[in-house]
Amino acid sequence: MYLDYTGGGLYAERQLREYVELLSGNVFGNPHSTNPASQAMTVLVDRARRAVLDFFKASPEEYVAIFTPNATRALKLVGEAYPFAKNGQYLLTFDNHNSVNGIREFAQAKGAKVTYVPLEPPNLREAPCRKVARAEFGFAPDSIFCLVNKAKSTIHQITSTQGPP
Repeated sequence: MYLDYTGGGLYAERQLREYVELLSGNVFGNPHSTNPASQAMTVLVDRARRAVLDFFKASPEEYVAIFTPNATRALKLVGEAYPFAKNGQYLLTFDNHNSVNGIREFAQAKGAKVTYVPLEPPNLREAPCRKVARAEFGFAPDSIFCLVNKAKSTIHQITSTQGPP
């Protein structure tokens, strides 16, 4: 799952107070080092990862929470790591985040087909996803389907047992 709130949300006064208190009483370092300041940060990062997985009821044996500095870096990880193949497909709409569109380069490099779903007037919504993906584009198992959901990109992996959302 990819979540991006563009850093534009307003923070609550309680969040600000707790953050100032946290920084006032502690020294934090790079979580990838072993000194005491870094170990303190590692504890907080691990706690945050667990909280994210707990929120989504995702097992830590099956999922990992990865924090990135921005949407572009997160989506680059998806493009680099996804096992695109010659029989796969990357299906998306034109109105995605530019970095979602950029994943097509990774798909094409591994021989996957890249297809853009047409948007239907008047609201420029995708045609019914299951119908479009299966009937018009012959959507293959083990492919990626990207669509815009409330102005945020949603990435779905399609397996042989499920169709597009």
